[in-house]
Amino acid sequence: MSIKLCRFWECGQKVELEIEGHIEMHKLKTIQKTLELLKQYDYQIAKVARKTGINPRNIKSWYEKQRKGEALLIDNKKKTSKFTHPMKKAVVDYYFEHGRGASKAAKHFGYPARTTLLEWIKKDQRFKNLKPRRIRKIPVIINDEIKKYIVIELATTKGPVKELARKYNTTREVIYTWQKELTGESMKRTNKETNDVKTLQNEIEHLRIEHDSLDMENKILKKANELLKKDMGTDYTQLSNKDKAKVISALSSQYSIIRLINVLNIAKTTYYYCMKVIKHDKYQIERCELRKIFYDNYSTFGYRRMKQSLLQETGISLSEKVVIHLMKEENLVVYNPKSKKFNSYKGELTPSVPNILNRDFGAIKPNE
Repeated sequence: MSIKLCRFWECGQKVELEIEGHIEMHKLKTIQKTLELLKQYDYQIAKVARKTGINPRNIKSWYEKQRKGEALLIDNKKKTSKFTHPMKKAVVDYYFEHGRGASKAAKHFGYPARTTLLEWIKKDQRFKNLKPRRIRKIPVIINDEIKKYIVIELATTKGPVKELARKYNTTREVIYTWQKELTGESMKRTNKETNDVKTLQNEIEHLRIEHDSLDMENKILKKANELLKKDMGTDYTQLSNKDKAKVISALSSQYSIIRLINVLNIAKTTYYYCMKVIKHDKYQIERCELRKIFYDNYSTFGYRRMKQSLLQETGISLSEKVVIHLMKEENLVVYNPKSKKFNSYKGELTPSVPNILNRDFGAIKPNE
């Protein structure tokens, strides 16, 4: 077996080095001549590489080894495999005959490693005749909001589109189609700042602002339903100023108050006036007195006796509806045990019937 490995120029003639029987990158004689030429060229590796046609990294490695006094060539003897041919054949045959499971075959025989077994399988003729397995992708339904988010991420990130497509289980062509549908222009991924890129950035900024506004409106509706227990649908303009102030106060940690005021269409002075009214409780004294009367009487007074006791003890007169409302807010509920229904059952009067069948319902003959 003759393998040509390198070419060397000597005295204007091209010399091809051949190694018989075994593979070796360069002969020792070639390395020594190259190092002599390197010394002659004042250690200019690039010029020596152009002259000899040898890789500059190899020349540098040889020079470093010579400078450190190491061996220029290392005799790497080929390692013999510990697995014989019959052993390899048995494992590969088991792989093809039992469902093509590499891990299962390696576990059954106890050897070799899974990666080693896959290398043996690839060398087998049966593997070359197999048809490649098709991986069926599960279709994913992506709505318009996610499409906008993907297009924004496409323009803001500098990574490859292939990774973005793999992240959302789609293809690059589909992402470019979404981008063209939303912006009206195909995307040009260039390093230079052009008018098309600026237009695309403006479109992306517009989409981001629109996404933020829709997200804020959604949170306003959810917070209104949560605080006010009202299903307003998609129209939050029907809320009163007091309810709007409550919603703005709840969302002030996520958005600015000015932005929320503009969306809910409420004046700034009206918002702060409503917040001042909400914080001030005009029934603060009455609440304390009602709690005291209720617990002093062992939680047995209803709203009628609570109203009467409040008038007698403190001289405060409230309507029944206000008392009911305050008791409900303070959770002052009278315990009312349910009465048991009348039951005339006194037990069995006659002795029980003996269990003759003992749940044995099998019959050997008819009419038994």
